[in-house]
Amino acid sequence: MKRFTLLLTTILFSTGMAGCSSNGENETSGETNEVSDETTEMDFGHVLVEESTYQVTAEHMAESINEATDGEIALNIFPHSQLGSETTMLDSLIQGSQTFQFAALPALEDMISELQIMNIPYLFDSTEQTLEVLNGEVVGEMISEELEEQGLVDLGWIVAERNIFTASEPIESLEDMQSQNLRVLQTPSYIATYEALGAQPTGIDYGELYMAAEQGVVDGGDVTPEQFIDDRFVDIADYYNITRVHQQPLLLVMSKTVYDGLTPEQQEIITESAEQGIELGVDFYYQSFEESLEEMEEEGTQIIEPNLTEFQEATQDVTEDIIENTPNGQEWYDAIQEEIENTNL
Repeated sequence: MKRFTLLLTTILFSTGMAGCSSNGENETSGETNEVSDETTEMDFGHVLVEESTYQVTAEHMAESINEATDGEIALNIFPHSQLGSETTMLDSLIQGSQTFQFAALPALEDMISELQIMNIPYLFDSTEQTLEVLNGEVVGEMISEELEEQGLVDLGWIVAERNIFTASEPIESLEDMQSQNLRVLQTPSYIATYEALGAQPTGIDYGELYMAAEQGVVDGGDVTPEQFIDDRFVDIADYYNITRVHQQPLLLVMSKTVYDGLTPEQQEIITESAEQGIELGVDFYYQSFEESLEEMEEEGTQIIEPNLTEFQEATQDVTEDIIENTPNGQEWYDAIQEEIENTNL
């Protein structure tokens, strides 16, 4: 099975300085990159491995920004949580000591509580529809305004779909969810959702999930297809169940402090580069998603696609609770529904 390989040139500058700084020479894995004294260096951090949507976007930005500015700006890319957790990196962005990162909703919700509305189960039908809404004129602008107040600049979204793998029993109907001991994201809305579906959501760290599933401590967990393959759940799980309970928005965000210190021309270069990088990252995700599903089947995992109508009906109370308990929840929910109607997806 051929996994989608990164064809973009890797530009990794490793430096002891963060954020936006000037330096003369960097070394990474023995490779020296010459940088002029006038070069402004910007750190880009994320929590995923190098073969990921995040890295595809970061590498394109590093190459295109360096070229468009004739070397005046160089990006230092730090994958795999080298600069800390998403929450830690967001703090660094706000302070201006780091420039770029990808952040998932749980980290963003700590600053913008209205984003809790995105945790409504079955809020979106697909990753494509989710992207249309997040990039739309109504919801997209609402999020951008909130981010700006926090000292952050919205540069675009990638969306991942999480589904449930089970070690020995398929989920072909809502009844099959009953008493399933599942590891899911440990947020109140996720826990409430899976309880409404009849499962028993379990609070274990993701790093412990493989062993817990292998030993039968849990029956399964919610992961993306890529995680299922890359972290070898395919070796211990017989079923990957397309439940589509949640879409997972992932935001490329920039420090407003750094952004405001750039010239209008530099700002435009970064914005355009980010847009192109996000497009490549989304394409990478879609291809990796399909290839992961193919690889599952090749290795013996059955892909189960249950009728989701009864799943959606079972979570209606959770939807109402999230709307009620989210600040400005009804306003945000209505805006999302309006945007969904305009997408025709």
